[in-house]
Amino acid sequence: MDDVAGSFWAACERGELLLQRCQTCESWQCYPRPFCASCGGESLTDVKARGNGHIYSLTEVIRAPTPEFEALVPYVIALVDLEEGVRVMGHAESSLTLDDAVTLGFCVHGELHLPYFTRR
Repeated sequence: MDDVAGSFWAACERGELLLQRCQTCESWQCYPRPFCASCGGESLTDVKARGNGHIYSLTEVIRAPTPEFEALVPYVIALVDLEEGVRVMGHAESSLTLDDAVTLGFCVHGELHLPYFTRR
């Protein structure tokens, strides 16, 4: 795991979702990259997300993409528009619907701490 991804997953273990903010063009991004997806700049700062947002889209996964996730099936994956203006993907409680206000938590699966959204 590279340094960029390593710091992201370490933050998830602490219960924090890190977003990147470009110091050149002030764009936000998530997932972590060594450069800004908007301007190509390399001056990025990690910022802890507040964790509030709204459901943009969601789907129920009924077939595990890898053997590691078979025990979780069925589960819901959501795209969430965070207040910071970034759209992120994470697990979500099954009762959520489009446009629901949500807040960020984390679920533990094996060694991974995965973003998990619940109704706010």
